[in-house]
Amino acid sequence: MRGARLQPTVLYRWQKQVFEALPALFEKSSAGRPAQAQAQIAELKAQLARKDEVIAEITQDYWTQKKRLGPLMGRHVAPHIRDDVVATVERSARRAGWPLRRLIALLGIGRDRFTTGGGGGGGPTGTTRRFLNLIG
Repeated sequence: MRGARLQPTVLYRWQKQVFEALPALFEKSSAGRPAQAQAQIAELKAQLARKDEVIAEITQDYWTQKKRLGPLMGRHVAPHIRDDVVATVERSARRAGWPLRRLIALLGIGRDRFTTGGGGGGGPTGTTRRFLNLIG
């Protein structure tokens, strides 16, 4: 298109269109976003709010259990108390919608922190054995 010439009016019309459209490119308004992106943002905000609620519930459960049971580290814990701790962790994982292994890892529970021997309380119950199998 070497010899093609544009009429000045065409060039000025294009220039006007570009200058009129430019501000919209830099606006942060949501009017330009597609509806699908808006729906996804709303869904993610709702999920985040639900996670916050679950974290608050789990934290409340944790403090309630801690006050009720007292310190568990460095002492023998009866099987029924271990089962209660396992039930609390399982309930929390269900509320959070997380796999139980993920919550166990986040809480830092390992075999060294969840022993089953010692003191005359007997061995692990079925519930505790299932939990220990998840720990690895």
